[in-house]
Amino acid sequence: MPTLDNVLRDAAEDAGRRVLEKTYDYWSEQEFPVCYEDMFVGVAIEVEIVLLEKKERYLHLGIGISSMQDSASSRRPVCTSVIVRR
Repeated sequence: MPTLDNVLRDAAEDAGRRVLEKTYDYWSEQEFPVCYEDMFVGVAIEVEIVLLEKKERYLHLGIGISSMQDSASSRRPVCTSVIVRR
């Protein structure tokens, strides 16, 4: 059985892929942070997407994932970032 840390890392990778499915124009119109709750392999998670950098050719977005079931993970979320190109 995977550890909570491994689940959160996998959830961060999955969230990064889902962010990249949307366009530069979509993300440039969003109000940040974008926060939502989700389920990933049976674990309730919180996702927070923040704008790190906005350039004419790309957006740099940060993604934080924490477990809603474990207070320790909410103090130390798993984070990643992605570049959304125009």
